[in-house]
Amino acid sequence: FDLQYGYLNQGTYPSNPGSISTIGNRLGISNGRTIWFSDEGRPGSIIATNNIEIPAQNDVTAVQEILGSLLIFTKDESYVYQPNTGNLLNAGRITKTAQGVGCTSHNLITRMENDVVWIDENGAYISKGTLGYVKISAAIDPIFETSISNPLTSYYTAAGATTLLEAQPRLTYSMDDLAGANI
Repeated sequence: FDLQYGYLNQGTYPSNPGSISTIGNRLGISNGRTIWFSDEGRPGSIIATNNIEIPAQNDVTAVQEILGSLLIFTKDESYVYQPNTGNLLNAGRITKTAQGVGCTSHNLITRMENDVVWIDENGAYISKGTLGYVKISAAIDPIFETSISNPLTSYYTAAGATTLLEAQPRLTYSMDDLAGANI
């Protein structure tokens, strides 16, 4: 395609991708609110116009392919992109699937056969096809809504193993900051 299209070069290639997923035999690379699509079978080659802008309030935090479409998340919004066929994938259809349900980080999303599981600050979810999802964390919602204490701290104190005068592990855990977590 080199003669037909202009390509990104070292200075214009997404330098700090937020999330990357395969989509068919290509890569979908997020950078800010932009998703770039690589050439088929050439992950380092991106046509300069082969991208889409997500109409979101925040930057894209995670992308994941499912059933030929691309699930796209910000911290509190969800979208599905159904790409067109051909050399350029930028003429497909984007649909907002949720407001208030997003994905905190690219580390908190995984694919299981034909489903995708992800976590945001409000809970854990599983996809049902490309447009639907189900919250799967209702039984443990208090973890997401407040915080939990570390039971080992109380045990070690009661057993006399520590006086709490030395540095201790965290006493409480909260879902407010999941950016460093993995699933």
